[in-house]
Amino acid sequence: MIVWLDCMAVEFDCMAVEFDCMAVEFDCMAVEFDCMAVEFDCMAVEFDCMAVEFDCMAVEFDCMAVEFDCMAVEFDCMAVEFDCMAVEFDCMAVEFDCMAVEFDCMAVEFDCMAVEFDCMAVEFDCMAVEFDCMAVEFDCMAVEFDCMAVEFDCMAVEFDCMAVEFDFVVVEFSKLKLF
Repeated sequence: MIVWLDCMAVEFDCMAVEFDCMAVEFDCMAVEFDCMAVEFDCMAVEFDCMAVEFDCMAVEFDCMAVEFDCMAVEFDCMAVEFDCMAVEFDCMAVEFDCMAVEFDCMAVEFDCMAVEFDCMAVEFDCMAVEFDCMAVEFDCMAVEFDCMAVEFDCMAVEFDCMAVEFDFVVVEFSKLKLF
């Protein structure tokens, strides 16, 4: 009877140990469930972090797209600037051509002025020749006046001779009357 009671006591002790082990197992399972909950929480946090990373990547891709758009705009602006520079170079070339034409026109004007000065010199030479001709004409007129004066002197001498002849004729007539 005592052995049976001892065996039952041992069995109760074993059952108590088993219950303790089961309690420990339940505690371990609770800890495992807590760990799993923590893991799920960590996984949720990781998924949230991944979502944030994906959002950040999306923002980065949007920023990259904006940067590419800005680069495209910059390239367009550079192309416009190059076109403007080409237009400016064309305008400068046209200005240089206009300046060359102006210099050519100035050279032609200087040539025309030189020709005009030559013509004026020729005109002055012609005027000098005309003045010389006029001087010669005046000299000829003076000679003609001198010749006319000589002719008038000759005519006066002729009139004097005629007067002498007339006086001689009168004297001759008066002699004839006396006879």
